[in-house]
Amino acid sequence: MIYTPVDPLLFVAVKDKDGVLRIAEDDLMDDPSIVSAIDEETEFTALVEEEEALLESILHGDDDVS
Repeated sequence: MIYTPVDPLLFVAVKDKDGVLRIAEDDLMDDPSIVSAIDEETEFTALVEEEEALLESILHGDDDVS
């Protein structure tokens, strides 16, 4: 998978029979292994964003301690 975080696009590439990487066609997007890989990437991205937000709140958080 190729993920472009600047502009959130996700491309799935597959090797053809000659070993050349190509963007996956729509019919492959329903393949269980591709769906699983996309789900894993989505979950990973969410965890990274959550970690970044937590770190940001710790480093630059509110000085008000209750």
